[in-house]
Amino acid sequence: MQEQRKEKIAKLIKNGVFQKVEVSGGIPHVWVNPGFYALRPAIKAEIISVVYAYYFDGSNSSDSVRLIDSFSRELVGSFSPITGLKMK
Repeated sequence: MQEQRKEKIAKLIKNGVFQKVEVSGGIPHVWVNPGFYALRPAIKAEIISVVYAYYFDGSNSSDSVRLIDSFSRELVGSFSPITGLKMK
């Protein structure tokens, strides 16, 4: 499963949905491009959940993924299995 998740993340970067995914302070940060905003909310949550599952096993309720706008460099959202995708 991890290899499939890694390939999906790489495809999202290649297709311009994400600029990059990096871990800072143990927290994955997904740098999102304009194409990400055009997606339906359910699709956004689905692809961010792939990033979550790549980095976390779900055993810690405080684990989350942060979304950063690739142009403004501002925090634009977060995802955890408990709260789902929250966009600012």
